[in-house]
Amino acid sequence: GEPAMTPLHPPAASQACNRNGFSLMEMIVAAAIFFVAMAGASTAIIGAIQISTRAAVRDALEAAVTVDLNWIRAYAKSWRCQTGPYANCLNITGGSALSASALNYQPPYDPSPSSAYQRFATLCANRTTSSLATPAHQLLIEANGIASGSTNPPPPPVPIPATAGVEQAMPLSSSSLNAPALAQSYRLYRTITVPADAVNPNFYNGNYLSIRYYTKPTDTPTLSYQRVASVFVEATSWCP
Repeated sequence: GEPAMTPLHPPAASQACNRNGFSLMEMIVAAAIFFVAMAGASTAIIGAIQISTRAAVRDALEAAVTVDLNWIRAYAKSWRCQTGPYANCLNITGGSALSASALNYQPPYDPSPSSAYQRFATLCANRTTSSLATPAHQLLIEANGIASGSTNPPPPPVPIPATAGVEQAMPLSSSSLNAPALAQSYRLYRTITVPADAVNPNFYNGNYLSIRYYTKPTDTPTLSYQRVASVFVEATSWCP
């Protein structure tokens, strides 16, 4: 008989290729997509960690400022209060005596130049002049002299400068500031000034202390932080 004719095209079953894996090009494309996705995810994760870390450090700086500012406000309120208007104020400048009367709003008048009243009256007279002898300046001097082991009053978390306008580094590693380890590599600075009088900018306002807390952009690690607070010196309310 006639020889069997070979079909021009093989059956569909024999035409199918064995595709049990991916081609090299498919693997390269898949790998590229994977690494791009991982890079994006890693960047997002690192960014989130940095934001979280900075937020935690800011909270730590704010807590340290609160500790320091609370001490200054408490001292400014009670400084020389033994002769002020509060009958139950302790004499924190040297003893534990209480005020004799809530109406005793100023020290007993004594015209002698060496008396406590006369010295304070001089501070009152100078509180809006360019003289450094104002109640606000005198408070700094006396707060600066508080011994480290004092209990009445306790020493400040960070020493107080005797002169206004001095920049101080606040070591966050100090146990008195309670800063966590995360924030201890950052630097915080403090400057206490007696601001210019609102009426005459050439003079001081000896009733207030202006306290500025800040970081410096030149420090490493960098973090932008600034806070300004004003503290009224309660003793100036005795001034005529």
